[in-house]
Amino acid sequence: ARHNGAQQGKAERLWTPLFIFIIIMALCSFMVGQGLNSGTSVYLDHLGQGATLAGILAAVFSGSAGVARLACGPVIDNVGRVAVMLAGTAFLFVGTILPVFASGPAVLTVARILQGIGFSAATTASATAASDVLPLSRMGEGIGYYGLAQALAMSVGPALALFLVNTDPAENLFLGLSAMAALSFVFALLCRYEKNPGRLPETASYRQRIEEERAAAKAAEDAKAESAKAAGDAKAEDAKAAAPTA
Repeated sequence: ARHNGAQQGKAERLWTPLFIFIIIMALCSFMVGQGLNSGTSVYLDHLGQGATLAGILAAVFSGSAGVARLACGPVIDNVGRVAVMLAGTAFLFVGTILPVFASGPAVLTVARILQGIGFSAATTASATAASDVLPLSRMGEGIGYYGLAQALAMSVGPALALFLVNTDPAENLFLGLSAMAALSFVFALLCRYEKNPGRLPETASYRQRIEEERAAAKAAEDAKAESAKAAGDAKAEDAKAAAPTA
């Protein structure tokens, strides 16, 4: 009934503050990931490293991101969307800033692992959060805008990275992208909605699920209380029946 009423009235609001924060957070995370993928090989060339190390580091990033993506699903459901977004952007920041302080092959390998884990966690959780906060009647439209942010990052991120890595020093690549990762973390902090689903549109899937769970829990409590009351009344009747009459 609630969904029908929303459809019969004016169109539900799409661009809520929460959805805007999620879009910006995802855009920044995707730009960092795409920028690192494009700029790392150029950075290694500045260091005089060969293509072999660049290929190994690219494989390390892809492998760690793939494994993390498989693990993120259950964690997102059990721990929470925002917690995984915060952890992911934190990993992404640490992995991106690390090469500023040391640039050996071992350090770069660790950095790429952290980057892969962080990128995968942040983007997977943000996609889930986007679907949580969108009104049901505009879900497809909203997911389209989320995908647009990803497409925009695929074009802007590499261009920004190539600009930064060709400045002096080349470590500006990691300074600039780590600043963007920090910005992504800040916007993830603003995406807190799980403890207050009333902020979401009435037909948002997360709000509906939480309200249904709360209604079911209340019904179970009421049934339990009614059962206890009935048992108490039955005991009182039994005690009254067993009492000797004058």
